[in-house]
Amino acid sequence: MMAENNNDADLNVGAFLREIWAGKLWILSFAAIGVLCAVIVHVLTVPRYEARMMLAPVQSAEYFADRMQSRHGDGVIVPQAIQDRKSGHHFTRFQALYDGVSVAEILLRDPQIVAALENEQAFRFSSTEAAWGAAKLAAYIDDRVWLDAFGETPLREMKYRHADAEFAAYFLQKIHRVSDQLIRGDLRGQVDERIAYIERVIARSMNPDQRRAMTELLMEQERFKMMVSMDAPVAAQVIEKASASVKPVWPSLYLLYFGFMALGMFLGYIVSGFVQQKEQKIVENYKRWISKEDSANDIAPRDHAARKDDKARKPPILKKSNE
Repeated sequence: MMAENNNDADLNVGAFLREIWAGKLWILSFAAIGVLCAVIVHVLTVPRYEARMMLAPVQSAEYFADRMQSRHGDGVIVPQAIQDRKSGHHFTRFQALYDGVSVAEILLRDPQIVAALENEQAFRFSSTEAAWGAAKLAAYIDDRVWLDAFGETPLREMKYRHADAEFAAYFLQKIHRVSDQLIRGDLRGQVDERIAYIERVIARSMNPDQRRAMTELLMEQERFKMMVSMDAPVAAQVIEKASASVKPVWPSLYLLYFGFMALGMFLGYIVSGFVQQKEQKIVENYKRWISKEDSANDIAPRDHAARKDDKARKPPILKKSNE
């Protein structure tokens, strides 16, 4: 049984190779057409450079405020698990915020970004887009800017491709800065509200114990506000600054030429199969017609001879006698 399967496989492979050899002209012709199409696409496509930036979670301002409080003997050291959870919270906000409308609105205030977006083209003959709104830019960032995980670590790698290598790096830096500043502003607004509320409570309270507890809480919020006001990232820290590739990464010449050539060879194989099948049918029909003609020529003399024999064996017609 195994031997029969091996023989069938050998026959199939042999038949496939014979088909390829019989249609080699079609396959090579379509492969050349595929390479020509790849050259046309390569010439018309605008090359793109890729910019990358490595980001990591920042130790939260709450963590440093808790550490300062513990050093002054006003509290206990926060466990590491809580510290990591606080740090990851702001970094998660950054990942959800960077491609949002609020970030896009601020980015559109930069004339350099608007000019680069208005001049962007996928192909040299394609038209540019002039009307850029916040929602449209947010969708563009969501589609074109990637934030990929870096292995099993909490690090994230931000990527962006553009025809201008310098702008690609600048765009990533701007997205990071604006997103982090929005989170900073939100944290600062929250701590200001908490400080104002605690101050009002202290002003109304007459209980010394309550006033002391609220005063300690106010000091904690003041430390947190000081940490948030520092000129440093509060959500995503830049581990490796944005830099663009030296050579274009798109289009990939290997994939472009190999893909078009493989597609051309496949189409050539399909066309050669149809041509061979059509030729085979023509040959079969011709052979069938020849065999019918030969059969007709063989049957015709035999029928003529048979009719002569029948006529010779036919008895003569007897005349009626008058007797």
